Amino acid sequence: MKSITKSAEPLSLTQHRANRTDDYIPTYGNLSENALDDLRKSLVQEQGEICCYCMGRIKPAGANVKIEHWQAQSADKFPDRQLDYSNLLGACLGGQKHGKKTDPKTHHCDTKKRNEDFCINPASPNSNMESRFRYLRNGTIEADDT
Repeated sequence: MKSITKSAEPLSLTQHRANRTDDYIPTYGNLSENALDDLRKSLVQEQGEICCYCMGRIKPAGANVKIEHWQAQSADKFPDRQLDYSNLLGACLGGQKHGKKTDPKTHHCDTKKRNEDFCINPASPNSNMESRFRYLRNGTIEADDT
């Protein structure tokens, strides 16, 4: 993994949060498709078109990238972070095939993480990702801190 420097959030996300009224609470689930597209484009661009975890190539097209919540958006975890741009990352499909059931043994990245906590946020300014991992020629990834 490599460190991610977050850019400014898309205007559509800022506007979505600002739409809060007594009758309407903005959530990730009610983001418009245009706002989701803006998020995908922004996340993919700031990450240099690579997955936040495996560094595989991602593109902003909807069927090619997932919007990962580093701290899970579920109601029992971190619901207040679901629209926090600093909590959002671009991830590969993690072994899923669009519209098809896949074997969980093949899952990786966000798909495998699901709602679990991950100890290192690649977008944290203090993450220093490049010094935490070594990538060997045979594809193995090593770290001193298990």
